[in-house]
Amino acid sequence: MQRRRRIDVWEFEWDDTNLEHQEHGLTPVLAEEVKDLSPKFFRNKPAKAGSHRMVGPDINGTFWTIVLKPTAQRGRWRPITGWPSRGPEIRRYRST
Repeated sequence: MQRRRRIDVWEFEWDDTNLEHQEHGLTPVLAEEVKDLSPKFFRNKPAKAGSHRMVGPDINGTFWTIVLKPTAQRGRWRPITGWPSRGPEIRRYRST
């Protein structure tokens, strides 16, 4: 991940395609929890499907990393996939 970015995420765009990417436990409800509980945003790695990663805790304190892609509508982002955050992702969240 690169340095932290400031982006506005007001809502998510869900459809059958990205709802199928719940293999790591990501759900629309969980994504909303992370969005609403002080996430931090980082540019995603080059040549990946999403442009940013949203990292933050859910209401139970479990950290999640959610890959996002912007849509044509300002503030509306499309979750591509997500997973429980790993050590480096949590450390990066805490250090910025």
